[in-house]
Amino acid sequence: MKKTNKSLLISLLLSSLVLTGCNGGSSNANTSYEDPIEPSLSDDTELKEAEEQANVVIDMINALTDSSSEADVLAASAAYSNLSLLAKGFITEEVLAKLNRQIERIKNEKKALKVEEVIAAIDALTDESTKQEVYQVKDLYEALEDELKTKVTNADKLFSQIERVKMIPANEMTAIINALTNPSEVVGLSNDEITKKYFELFEIKEQYNALTEEDLGYLSTDVKEKYSKYVEEFDKS
Repeated sequence: MKKTNKSLLISLLLSSLVLTGCNGGSSNANTSYEDPIEPSLSDDTELKEAEEQANVVIDMINALTDSSSEADVLAASAAYSNLSLLAKGFITEEVLAKLNRQIERIKNEKKALKVEEVIAAIDALTDESTKQEVYQVKDLYEALEDELKTKVTNADKLFSQIERVKMIPANEMTAIINALTNPSEVVGLSNDEITKKYFELFEIKEQYNALTEEDLGYLSTDVKEKYSKYVEEFDKS
């Protein structure tokens, strides 16, 4: 076979036999690490078995194509990994390179699939999407490697949706504040009606105070001033 060193494999076996002869069974004064030992029939059998095992894996690898499934590639990879060191010596560099190319192909295909999934998730977002839905897609995007993020062709739409949902609390509060009536209108109302107005304002205060610094940043100056003036005038009333 190409680029396999059979003499090196035999040397490995010989070295193993020398060590066994020195350390096991009856001692022999004439045996040393330098003494050559001819391979026995059993050693030839072990070498042959290793070659046969390697040939099975070589056939698996050579059968791989760019259309092979991930399962087939992983099976060939696992078969190679499970070979003994002796059997791996029969695998040529050319065959091993083919296996590595197929493994890399599967990795790239899985990366491409992740990008496609994120693109599809972004496409599904609309102006009706909730903050939770938008941020779920955001998490998918953020989980991508930086290199893959550059391949998300509709990332701008995601960023736009993120900005939209960030403004939801401020937009809701703006609508509430703009709907407030003149505090002077409480004059002449019954106590029950004034109490109702008071609790409505209390709820508005709770919502306003619950806004984050980021939320408040989306409120216009006019809206903030209107809210402060209303609270002040209502308290006077």
